[in-house]
Amino acid sequence: MNRKGVTYDAGIIMGMNWRPVFDPPIVWREPEIVRNVLHCNSVRIYGQSLPRFVTATSLALEAGLEVWVSPQIWNPGADSIARGLDRAARALEPLPVAGWIDWSSSWLRRRRCSRLR
Repeated sequence: MNRKGVTYDAGIIMGMNWRPVFDPPIVWREPEIVRNVLHCNSVRIYGQSLPRFVTATSLALEAGLEVWVSPQIWNPGADSIARGLDRAARALEPLPVAGWIDWSSSWLRRRRCSRLR
């Protein structure tokens, strides 16, 4: 499959809330714009709020996009990251996402590997 995609921000708080309003009618329309106006067939969705993240993922799938998910878990410590990834995996389990792009788990693997040295 030839992919053309964009990254979609479902909400990140980094110094400020980058998306303070998460209005479902607007969020419902955005995947349609990605597909029909930008002519993309895939999207990477990232965000910190699990309900927003799942909503955006569901709507992108309904729009016929291939979805790659990237939950943003910025808690300090390997245990917090592992719990956050577990919650995200359970919430997304029923959805047919194409795959995960996750910087948190790569950080977690590096931390666990560094402990073994």
